[in-house]
Amino acid sequence: MKTKKINNLQKFSIYIVLIVLFVACSIISPYFLQYSNLINVTRQLCVGILIAYGEMLLIISGFLDLSVLYLHWQVFILYLFTKRQTLFYLHLS
Repeated sequence: MKTKKINNLQKFSIYIVLIVLFVACSIISPYFLQYSNLINVTRQLCVGILIAYGEMLLIISGFLDLSVLYLHWQVFILYLFTKRQTLFYLHLS
């Protein structure tokens, strides 16, 4: 009986943590449960969820491909380089 409780706790622990975080955020900030904020959070999570789902499918199918992180770093470095160039040109004019 005790092992069954432990198994159930392990099985549903992520949902318990999610509910606790949701309640804590809604208590801390009165703006958390507003419709616009929930839509904004959903939009921000969408890309990460799609990438994680694609990686999961690749790992399950046997094609272990972890190059998404490498691609993100390349895009980030390119962004920093272009932002620095843009700020440099704005400073000169």
